Amino acid sequence: MMPTKALVTALVVASVVGLALLIERQAEAPGEVKAEQLLVSDLAGEPDKEVNIQVYTFPPGASVPWHIHPDAHEFDYRARWRASRSRPTGRRQRC
Repeated sequence: MMPTKALVTALVVASVVGLALLIERQAEAPGEVKAEQLLVSDLAGEPDKEVNIQVYTFPPGASVPWHIHPDAHEFDYRARWRASRSRPTGRRQRC
């Protein structure tokens, strides 16, 4: 009977540790990617094509899974923004 009790205890401990790790991982998950539509317009000289300009905001650690856009061209520009604040001396300090 002793080996069964030890096995049950080990399973309970492993389950609790696994659950704690899962909860911790979900708490550290990156935020949601936000999209803002800036412009949708017909592409001059190209029937049945359009220009679609969007701005996406990615929180730290967030990503979009690999995907394709058939019959489309995609351009991107990545801007990195850093928050800053002014000190009483007027000098800027990174946050």
